[in-house]
Amino acid sequence: SSDVCSSDLLVIYNTQSFFNNYTIYSMYRTGFYFPEIFRERYDAVREKYGSQVDSYLAYTLVGDPLADAVVEEFHALGRHDLMHVLAQALDEGIETIPDAPESLQRLFEENIDRVPYWVNREMMKTGTEVFLDHSEVFLASFTARVLPLGFMTSINKPFAATHRLEESGVSRLRANNRHFVESFLPGGMERFGDGFKLSVRIRMIHAHLRQLFIKRGEWDSNRLGHPLHSAHTTFAYVAFSAMLWETGKMLGMIESEKRSAGFMNVWKYMGYLMGIPADLLVDTVEEGVKIFNMGWDLDHNVDDDARRIVHTLIHAAPVVANVTDPKEREDLTEKIYSVSRGLLGDELADALHYPQHSGQLTTALLRAQVKWMHWKDILIPGAKEKHRLASMEKLFDVSYFQNIKIDYTPPKDVRFHKGDHEAN
Repeated sequence: SSDVCSSDLLVIYNTQSFFNNYTIYSMYRTGFYFPEIFRERYDAVREKYGSQVDSYLAYTLVGDPLADAVVEEFHALGRHDLMHVLAQALDEGIETIPDAPESLQRLFEENIDRVPYWVNREMMKTGTEVFLDHSEVFLASFTARVLPLGFMTSINKPFAATHRLEESGVSRLRANNRHFVESFLPGGMERFGDGFKLSVRIRMIHAHLRQLFIKRGEWDSNRLGHPLHSAHTTFAYVAFSAMLWETGKMLGMIESEKRSAGFMNVWKYMGYLMGIPADLLVDTVEEGVKIFNMGWDLDHNVDDDARRIVHTLIHAAPVVANVTDPKEREDLTEKIYSVSRGLLGDELADALHYPQHSGQLTTALLRAQVKWMHWKDILIPGAKEKHRLASMEKLFDVSYFQNIKIDYTPPKDVRFHKGDHEAN
């Protein structure tokens, strides 16, 4: 892959000859083509990160070949039962569907039912324990820093166009939490575990959206690249894994190499199932942070879409937390803004039009609370078990467990302003 993803790349062609029918990247030295939105900062970022930038940018021109082929074949066959068939294949096995299209069989044979050599169940067990011990920290990190950072890039354009986050921020946040919880519960990433199955379902929603954007004909590929391209899904993957871990440390979480390795091994398997390119899957927090920073340096921009989505999610968080009293809900919203400001810094918070709060003080108090809970769990007999049980109860409260069968119906339409892809 290092030979293929070089500075000589120009165009990505779909062929059937890479990793057993994956997409091969055929590069031609007639110029270095990549989407317009990345060009202004390319030279500076290339100087900083080297040829890895070219590898990353190659994936701005391609989606998820295996999953995209499934959606395209179902559409070509006039079948509208993809999610139903997928559910059966995930629940009972692909062999229970004798008339499964060839592309779906290939997806299961080459990815879903093939466990990579690097999957380490003992490491994943450690990752599960870390998540359960620090679930409040991870969820706070996710809402207050990881999501805002992610949506301050052009990754927000597909979300803005579908309006799914703006119109149903509460359910989307609960569904994200549900995915986290199911994946990190014991057994969640086994073949028939719910975290495993949710990862694949989300992947197929992304594939459906790509087809929807392409068929709609309004997506500006020259400017933005392929809709929901693999570079952005990779950016989200390293944000939810490596940057989530780094933010947890900022909030006082105690780190160890064993704990971070276990956490990242769970996420690596999740990324594999969600279609992240093999050469962009990472083993360590440091590797993930490097990819995130590279993507951020290429692409960050605080526009109206970013502001609208971030504010929607922050205001949804107290509702997700089941806070019903208006005053308590307002107080919690202010606290989230304050913690988010402390984690993001004043420059980004002001660009997002955050209210003026003392972010550093609030974040420092939260950090002290997290450290106190850590030492309390160590020093007081039985405290860790009680803490973990209480954390799990809260996780179920803020996740989508009220509706066990999550609705994964894909959106039927996308909406744009002409030219600039800002949401209506």
